[in-house]
Amino acid sequence: MSYNVRLVDLVANALIAIKEEGKNITFLAFSALEEYGARVVHYLKEKGKDVVLLLSRDRTDDFFDTYRDLFQESEENGEHGVIICKQVTSDELIRRFWGYLPLDLLQAFIEPDNVKALGIIA
Repeated sequence: MSYNVRLVDLVANALIAIKEEGKNITFLAFSALEEYGARVVHYLKEKGKDVVLLLSRDRTDDFFDTYRDLFQESEENGEHGVIICKQVTSDELIRRFWGYLPLDLLQAFIEPDNVKALGIIA
C-alpha cells in the first residue's frame, strides 16, 4: 500500500498531539511541520511502507482554501506557518481527521519521537 502524506495530515495530527499534551499552541511553523513530515515518512519507510510527502506551494494554497474555517497562513517571530483560526478540541480534530487514516499511518503520526520534531513537546 502506498501512502501520500499531505499538509492537512501533518497539521491536524500535530495539533492533536499538542492538544493531548495539554498545550494551547495555535501556531505551527512550516519548518517544524516539514521536519515532522520527514520523520513520519522515515518511520513508515523503515516499516517497509511506500510513502510520499506531498508538500508544494500549490498544495499549500489548496490546503488553506479547503480548510479556511480552521487554518490560516501566518508568520510569527520571522517564521511562516499555520495558525488555527478558532478554538477546537482534540476530540473535534480526531473526529474530523482520523476517520480515514490507516492504522500504521496513524501510528506514525503519534509516535513520540516523530512528534518531538515539532519542538513543542519534550
